[in-house]
Amino acid sequence: MTDDRYLKLIEKYPELTADGFGIEFDKDLNMGYGEQFAMRRQALIDAKDAFIACWDWIESYLLLEKYEATYALKHRVEHWLRDKGKDMYVPQGAFILAAYFLGMEVERIAGSTNAMARRPK
Repeated sequence: MTDDRYLKLIEKYPELTADGFGIEFDKDLNMGYGEQFAMRRQALIDAKDAFIACWDWIESYLLLEKYEATYALKHRVEHWLRDKGKDMYVPQGAFILAAYFLGMEVERIAGSTNAMARRPK
C-alpha cells in the first residue's frame, strides 16, 4: 500500500487515533486534549507497518464470526508477530483501520476508545 493510499484511508476516519476512537487523555502530560489528540493521530499515521501486519493477520488467520474486542485482537496480532520473530507494538487504532479497510463490521463501544469487530454476515 502506498503512503498516499494509507493517508487517504486514515482521512476517512477523523476520530481514529493510535489509541482507537479518540484518545486515552493523560492529564499528567503538559498539553491539552487537542494537542494530545494530534500527537496520537500522528502516531496512527506512523503505524503503517502495524496496519499492514493487522491486515496480513486478518486475511490469513481470522474467522471472526462473532464480535470480538479490537483491543484483544490487536494483542493477538502482537503474539502472532512474536511467534514469527518480530517484536512490534500494534496500536489498537491500526487494527481498527485494517478492519475497516478489509470490510469488517466495526462497532464502537460508547464512552471508550475500544470497538468490537467481526467479519460481515
